[in-house]
Amino acid sequence: MATKLGLPPYCETVEVSTSAAGNALVSTENAIIGEVFAIGYDRGTVNATTTAVITSENPTLTIDSYNVNTAATAIRGIGCQVADSTDAFMPIPVRSNLTVTVSGGAASKAFTVYVYYR
Repeated sequence: MATKLGLPPYCETVEVSTSAAGNALVSTENAIIGEVFAIGYDRGTVNATTTAVITSENPTLTIDSYNVNTAATAIRGIGCQVADSTDAFMPIPVRSNLTVTVSGGAASKAFTVYVYYR
């Protein structure tokens, strides 16, 4: 009988606080080495349109862009579209810290981003 060995998904938590101007720039504490397959959001105290843009350095990609004020919590599946397919996606491989950027969002608010990867 074959034994299935696998690693559970990992989660990197990013606490984001916007300035009085509604801006933020926060990186993950640890480098993400693996495949990002989901991003979770907890809007915390955000009460107005606040778009979080998540990017990686290696490779240079925009992983996600989401208005955190859309729902109290959200988990979004993330992936690259498979060539010649309209509905098949592959996880995004990265090997760098991820950065969460907010420009002109809700002023002096806090929210949390969860990066799920394996």
